[in-house]
Amino acid sequence: MIEEHGRSRRAGAYGQVFGSGLLDASAPMPPITGFTAPDGPRERATDVAVPPYGSG
Repeated sequence: MIEEHGRSRRAGAYGQVFGSGLLDASAPMPPITGFTAPDGPRERATDVAVPPYGSG
């Protein structure tokens, strides 16, 4: 379910809510919880798409 609906197809990254292109600060959580590998393609895209804490 998450792999199919929980990511922004445009950004190639995990999204805020199903079917949304929005990203938020919880997007980096999948590898922390063990859901994905930290070096997987979607996680790398998420890392690039979500700005670092404190920027902006």
